[in-house]
Amino acid sequence: MGTLRQIQDTDLQVTGTEVAAALEAILNSQTFRTAKAQQKFLRYVVELTLAGESKQIKEVSIGMDVLRPGKPFDPRLDNIVRVEARKLRLRLAKYYETEGAQDPIRIDLPPGGYVPVFRSTLTAGERPTFAGHENGSTEPALSLDALANLGGPRKFAWFRTRVGIAVSSIVLLFAVASAVASVKLRSQPVVRSAPSVAVLPFRNLGEIREDESFSDGLADELIDSLGTVPGLRVVARTSAFQFRNGGADIHEIARKLKVQMVLEGSVAKYGDHLRISAQLDDTNTGYRLWSATFDRRANDALDVQREISLAIVQDLERRFSMPKVAVASTALDKTKPVSPEAYRDYLRGVYFWNKNSAAGLQAAISYFQKAVFEDPGYARAWAGLARCYVGLPSFFALSANEAASKIRDGAQKSLALDSVQGESHIYLGYAAMLVHDWPAAAKEFEIGLALEPGNAVGHRWYANYLLLIGQPAKALTEDRLAEDLDPVSPYMMVGTARTLRILGRDDEAVALLKKALDLDPGFVSAHQGLADVYLHQKKYPETFAELRIAEQEGGDSPRHIGSLAYAYAVSGRPEEAHRGLTTLLNHPRGSVFAAKAIAQIYIGLDDRDRAFEFLSKAIDAENTSLLLKVDPLYAALRPDPRFSELLAQMNLQ
Repeated sequence: MGTLRQIQDTDLQVTGTEVAAALEAILNSQTFRTAKAQQKFLRYVVELTLAGESKQIKEVSIGMDVLRPGKPFDPRLDNIVRVEARKLRLRLAKYYETEGAQDPIRIDLPPGGYVPVFRSTLTAGERPTFAGHENGSTEPALSLDALANLGGPRKFAWFRTRVGIAVSSIVLLFAVASAVASVKLRSQPVVRSAPSVAVLPFRNLGEIREDESFSDGLADELIDSLGTVPGLRVVARTSAFQFRNGGADIHEIARKLKVQMVLEGSVAKYGDHLRISAQLDDTNTGYRLWSATFDRRANDALDVQREISLAIVQDLERRFSMPKVAVASTALDKTKPVSPEAYRDYLRGVYFWNKNSAAGLQAAISYFQKAVFEDPGYARAWAGLARCYVGLPSFFALSANEAASKIRDGAQKSLALDSVQGESHIYLGYAAMLVHDWPAAAKEFEIGLALEPGNAVGHRWYANYLLLIGQPAKALTEDRLAEDLDPVSPYMMVGTARTLRILGRDDEAVALLKKALDLDPGFVSAHQGLADVYLHQKKYPETFAELRIAEQEGGDSPRHIGSLAYAYAVSGRPEEAHRGLTTLLNHPRGSVFAAKAIAQIYIGLDDRDRAFEFLSKAIDAENTSLLLKVDPLYAALRPDPRFSELLAQMNLQ
């Protein structure tokens, strides 16, 4: 980071500190109080100038970043910048005729341009001195009280009456732009708590709506790259993207996501031209910590993504005094070059993968395959394929063994190209879990999460592994980490609630499941989870109410039919339980497909022989959701010697 800029004018050098204070005085004045557009206009051009980025001050940038944010802007068709510039000049003139008549620093916007000029109204003898200008220090040599008295009340009353407390609370020092990202930064005292950031979806301002895959993919990549930084909590996509439509203010986002910073931006793509703007804001104060605008060729998109990540990481090194961040910064800086076409197809793959549907998964696989064809050395694209293959058993009924083989293929190719790909190790852990190779699963999950501690899904999968091997207390720790990284994700809440239920903490589980339903009233797994808890508590009316909602929302899947029939069985309604059992035994895809649900019904009917028979079939069918060691459902079976045989069948004995 550099030292504070000094701005040369015709009379004296004006420091950035003085200009920052003068700007706040103007923006807090009666003259400007209701002029929101002109406030934003003035702050934008002053801060860019202080950061040494006055060349970026163009009519189009003011239109897109300030006056028409989130919308396409063409200065040939829209004269709003020129209109607001005229209004701003008139309002500044009025301010200096009235409230600002005695201000020691003037900020003007000369006609014919948008770059502001700064000048002192004091003589050299009247101006306060600032210590350390020779050695780069920017701290005032005098207190605000002393400054207020220097030069008499005529010149410095403004420090107390208009800026006063505001100057002591806002950032006084502006750092020189980052060399990597041509950014503007406002310095703040070093923060001692662990940093946290949410990356919101970037707005697509381009000519083609399909470019949303690019803008969303860019935000996804920023989440992933920042998630590798040790000690930095990066909110997962599911939670961050709930604020896509921009209805919430920064304080609401901070409250819901529990973050100190928010990164947002926009992408405008016109032909071969690409304009990416990004801003990092402090959620406590609302002040802008960092911002950058990149005007590049479309083929340079990956470079821009890296530059944004690097710029933020480098700022965090200074802001939070985290020496380990430097390691991540270096790793990011040495990322291998990638074919622009492969990068675009990779982002499209990420976009469709996040659709969480069969059609989306097919499209994602197609784009990731195109990416590795265009650039076989692109490690992230191979990891993307492994990510897709994880969903094959759920969406296309592929066997666990077949899916595990495909996952391993993609993940291993990714790691051969980039040995520190944390997500690829996590996928290898998932593949090992599918085939009950528990030592390999533990090893890969632990390596992956050490390399990528911000991977919320990885923590959730690791929690599931820990439940499978019989360690619910440790699983809860991982569930909590996943929930912390993805704080408004119903999926993560349901995972934590399941573990709480297993640990016998029913009231906490119910509260969390209701919170999940507040976020998504139709979330089937949350209704199913509530039914499981209520059934354990023998609250049968509440159980049936939740199960009926789950069935309405999710259809007549074996899980829902089995849960309902089991509830009938344990509540003394065996005839209805048998009807559900008959339905599953005659399932179009065969009874083996529904083996776990059938076993559950037999447990409820206290037919242990048949329960063991179908649990064994479920294991043969590679069912990976059998929490034999911890789920209260199997408590009555555990004393039976045959239970040890089931555990041995899953390599758990």
